Amino acid sequence: MVLINEFSTSSTPQKVEVINIGSKSADISGWFIDDSGGKSFFTIPDETILEPNSCAVFESNFYFNKSTRDTVRLFDKTAVPTSTSAKLIDYYTYTQNLSPQQSFSRLPDGQDWTVINSTFGLFNQTKISCIKTPTLTPTNTPVISDIPTPTKTESLTPTPTQSPNYDNIIISEVEPNPDTDSNEWVELFNNNSFEVQLTNWYIDDVENSGSTPYKFSLTINPFSYAIVDINSSMFNNDGDSVRLLSFTKQEKDSMRYSYSKKGESWGRKEMNTSSSFCLQNPSPSQENNQCIKTENKNKKIVPTQTQVKKSRLSFKSSLSKEKQPKYYFTNQNQVEFIISEHSQRGSVLGKTTKTESKNSKENDFYLLPLLYSSLTLVSALRKILK
Repeated sequence: MVLINEFSTSSTPQKVEVINIGSKSADISGWFIDDSGGKSFFTIPDETILEPNSCAVFESNFYFNKSTRDTVRLFDKTAVPTSTSAKLIDYYTYTQNLSPQQSFSRLPDGQDWTVINSTFGLFNQTKISCIKTPTLTPTNTPVISDIPTPTKTESLTPTPTQSPNYDNIIISEVEPNPDTDSNEWVELFNNNSFEVQLTNWYIDDVENSGSTPYKFSLTINPFSYAIVDINSSMFNNDGDSVRLLSFTKQEKDSMRYSYSKKGESWGRKEMNTSSSFCLQNPSPSQENNQCIKTENKNKKIVPTQTQVKKSRLSFKSSLSKEKQPKYYFTNQNQVEFIISEHSQRGSVLGKTTKTESKNSKENDFYLLPLLYSSLTLVSALRKILK
C-alpha cells in the first residue's frame, strides 16, 4: 500500500515523501502529486519503484498553499488529476502554517497525521533511513543496502493504515422502516470527481447511545451512489438520528427524522449537506425521487370564536317595524287592535308566516277572546283605583 507519509509547504523547494507499507514492490512511475485545484501537477519519474517498507522523496514546486487551507493528493497513473477518471490513492487536508523546518508527517509511519521537525528520507518514528537504493555487486547481483537490525522496542514495519479520511461523502437516503423481510439501509453519495474507497467506516445513530456503530467498507465511483446494507435493526421507527463516521469515528455527515412510514425512505432533496430531507419512494443506488405529499388526516379543524359568532343563526321577521301588529288602550276603556297591511311574507326557522289583512273576519274571530280579557282587566283596575 502506497501512501503520502510526509510533506512540507514552507520549504524551498517543497517536498513530498511517499512510502510503501505493503509487502510487495510498487511501481509508482507516472503517478501524480497534486494540490486541491488548478491545472498544474507533478508527475513521478519513470522507473520509480518502491520496495516494501521503503520511501521516496520528491522535490518541486507543488503549489501547496503556505498560509491557507489546501490538500495534498496522490493519484495513480490511470488518468491525470484534472480528469474525472483520475483514481485517488491518498490525500490530506491541512489548515496550519508551518515553518520551513517543519513538515506534516504520519506518526507512526503510515498512520496518524501530526506536525514534526522534517525527517524526509527517514522513518518518522525511528529516524532510520527509509530509502532503499539497489547496488550492483561484481556478479551483477543487486543487493539491498544494510539496514540496522531493529531492537525489541523498535519496528520498521508500520501498522497498515485505514482508508483516507475523505470529505464530501454525504448521506443521500435512509430506509429506517423497511418492508417485512427487508433490511434497513443507508445510501451514500460521493460528491467528488474521483473514486473513494471507504474502509472500516461506520454508520451510527444517536451519539454515545442507542445501537453499536455499524462498520462497513465500500467503494463509490465519482458523483455516484452506493448502499450500506445494515443486517441488524439499528434505527427507531418513531424517530432517530443517522450519522456517517470515518474510520477514526469522526462525524462526516448526519440527519434526523421524527417519524417513519413502512416502506418509505427519507431522502435529500438535493445532493449537498445543507439540503433538507423528506419522505420519498425508495430509490437505492439511484438518483432520489421527488418528495411524497402527505396530508394529516387526523387533524381536527376547530373553529375560532369569530367563526362561531358568524355561524350563529339570526332569527328575524321579514316584516318591517311599520308593518307589525300594534295593540293599545283608549281612554274609553276600549282596546283597539290595528293590523297594518303588508304584502311580504316573513319566515322564522324556515316556516312561512301567514299574511294578515286589515278587515279579515277570520282574524277578528280569533282576536275576540283577547279583547274581552283585556276589557275585564281594565274594568277591575278602575274599581280598585276608586
